Amino acid sequence: YINFFRKLSPAGFTFLEEYWEYLGCAEHYELKYFGECFDHINYTLKQESYVPFVIDAVRVLARAISKYISDDCGQKEFHRCDLSTSRFKGDRLQKYYRNVSLSGAYYTVAP
Repeated sequence: YINFFRKLSPAGFTFLEEYWEYLGCAEHYELKYFGECFDHINYTLKQESYVPFVIDAVRVLARAISKYISDDCGQKEFHRCDLSTSRFKGDRLQKYYRNVSLSGAYYTVAP
């Protein structure tokens, strides 16, 4: 996560651009990435202990939603599927995300 964030540019992301300005890096045009900004202001980025859990949670939910869409829509594009004009059913989505297997870097959703 730290390597990813250090290589991240604020360009095109409103929240990141505002954070860039808050850090005082906007006035230094030679700085392009957060890593350069942090080095310039002598800031050491530390990863919070919960970040990996947040990343896993987002991945689990994304995989569950993807499987839900795949089961409902098959090969249809999402905007052509009935699901795109209805809503996800919470109890059904819960069954999908409770069946996501976390093993290493691979995530599988059981049927």
